[in-house]
Amino acid sequence: MKQSGEENHHDNVLVIEKRDRPRILVIDDVRANLIAIAHVLSDVDVELIMTTDPYEALTYTFKYDFALALVDVQMPKLDGYQAAEMMQSAEHSRQIPIVFVTANSLDESNVIRGYDVGAVDYITKPLNPFILRSKVNVFIDLYNNRLALAELNNQLNTARHTAEDASNLKSELLASLSSALKTPMHSIIGITDMGIINIDKWDKSRQVDNLREINNTSRSLLLLLNDIVDLSKLEAGLMAFDLSSNEMVSVVSDVVKSLKPLMYEKSIDVEINSTQEKIVVDFDVARIGQVVLNFLSNAIKKSPVNGQIQVSISDCSGGDEAPKVVRVSILDSGDGIPDLLMASVFDKFTNDKSIDSPGGAGLGLAICKEIIARHNGKIWAENIPDSGAIFSFEIPISHIQ
Repeated sequence: MKQSGEENHHDNVLVIEKRDRPRILVIDDVRANLIAIAHVLSDVDVELIMTTDPYEALTYTFKYDFALALVDVQMPKLDGYQAAEMMQSAEHSRQIPIVFVTANSLDESNVIRGYDVGAVDYITKPLNPFILRSKVNVFIDLYNNRLALAELNNQLNTARHTAEDASNLKSELLASLSSALKTPMHSIIGITDMGIINIDKWDKSRQVDNLREINNTSRSLLLLLNDIVDLSKLEAGLMAFDLSSNEMVSVVSDVVKSLKPLMYEKSIDVEINSTQEKIVVDFDVARIGQVVLNFLSNAIKKSPVNGQIQVSISDCSGGDEAPKVVRVSILDSGDGIPDLLMASVFDKFTNDKSIDSPGGAGLGLAICKEIIARHNGKIWAENIPDSGAIFSFEIPISHIQ
């Protein structure tokens, strides 16, 4: 195992490893010069990759990201100017700052040539340790700032995309909400308009029927508005939950009894099966009852006349190590959930209005999802071949840790 600061020797390469630190590439055909630079920079928090072969150095630019390249000017195989030109011509190495290390006099022509091929600075030999460390630290700071800026840009882009997604979602929700509200409102307006026009023509029976229709439509509208308020509170964490010890089988049975008039209209039979006569669970009776009511109402809608609905309640403890949960599942005898809607069946304003709460506004299952999430449980739906759709949820039997 290579340790931090370990020297790794090859024929032409000397690597001073400091993992997860900025890398510096050093090219000099004299190995003694590489060792001298390594000694001067030993207290600088960088990883050094040093080589006497400039061609080999170029291959390292494909493998690593470098904060700086210290390049000797006079080398027999490929001089520093040529090496710099090759680094500048490649996309992957164009951003590496190049500092020439030279024993030549820094006359104007050499300086101009160096800057022309992409160098950003010069250091003269013999090396002054203070100058070398100072300049290296400057470029390390620039490199770290560049990385920080890149990370900040990534975060800003992520935030921008998140904001755009939220804005798009808001627009979609407002459009869906507008559509859901318009339907009952148009119905109310249409009936009242006709009632005003025909107030002296319609008999009492006709007017009572219209008032009853307005009342029913208004109640549906109120259900939708209540759903919107409930979902907003749930998503904002503002809805209080009474997680107390209650008996699940009796709560489910009470919900089934409350929907008997709907079952009677379609001659639907509901069968309740439980693995135990009583299953005591920590849950909010009103909210879990709301989930069961939603599931069962959907099942009644989807099932045909003379259909069958199976309600199962099971203690799924699963052993000493497995979390102890109770599962409630409701299986209808309808046609199942369309494949295109299966992934979004618990989303807000689902497109299939037959899969939702009694109001059919597309919020019922989204509310159920939030309620179960607040119980630290899970919720899902699936199709059962030749049987219909089954909606299920699981919640922990106890929330006491």
